[in-house]
Amino acid sequence: MIDVGRIWRSSAGAKAVMAVSGMILFGFTVVHMLGNLNVFLGREAMNDYGAFLHEVPDLLLVTRVVLLTALVAHVVTNIKLMQDSAKARPQAYKVVTPKGSTLYSRTMRISGPIVLTFIVLHLLNLTFHPVGKNWLHPDFRLQAGGHAPDAFHNLTTLLSQPLWGIFYVLANLGLGLHLFHGAFAMFRSLGVSGDRQLGSARMAATGLAVAVSGGNVLLALAILVGLVK
Repeated sequence: MIDVGRIWRSSAGAKAVMAVSGMILFGFTVVHMLGNLNVFLGREAMNDYGAFLHEVPDLLLVTRVVLLTALVAHVVTNIKLMQDSAKARPQAYKVVTPKGSTLYSRTMRISGPIVLTFIVLHLLNLTFHPVGKNWLHPDFRLQAGGHAPDAFHNLTTLLSQPLWGIFYVLANLGLGLHLFHGAFAMFRSLGVSGDRQLGSARMAATGLAVAVSGGNVLLALAILVGLVK
């Protein structure tokens, strides 16, 4: 019988949970970004995509449960690993030298909370939101029939507001930084080593992060400056 508690208490087990939950969330960000790019095809394409997501409510519910579980596991495991690291070094170094670390790893503690805040606000902005106007959305609407949100209208009216548009751009830059470090760490945990392999892993992680973050930033900027209305 698998001892879940023992796996959780071990550093390797916690890192495995971190990696698996991260891969699930990363896969979702890719699919979500590609789906949102339908906004460039116009209202009908974007709303058809939004309606499609609500056509099978049971599948949508399962997807949300899996994503929520992965998110909670990712956040809780990260906190555990930080606590374990602090216990292993109860007295902080008098002089902090970043030798052996990278800018990306040193900023993970910053980008992580930024991404988490972005996810919460994004859900409140465009998913779990009452119809009407309040500070979370200037004018949230449903499609005819009331079964699915008017995705095109809701996204464009939200990101055309300077405050929200700029926030989405900055938050997705933080997301890109987080994705890069997470993907690169995943490659290393899979046994990638050596200068050549690490260089290839770094390029792959950069490409994945730029693709996801860049797509979201491009979308937000296009709406913010009025190219998509």
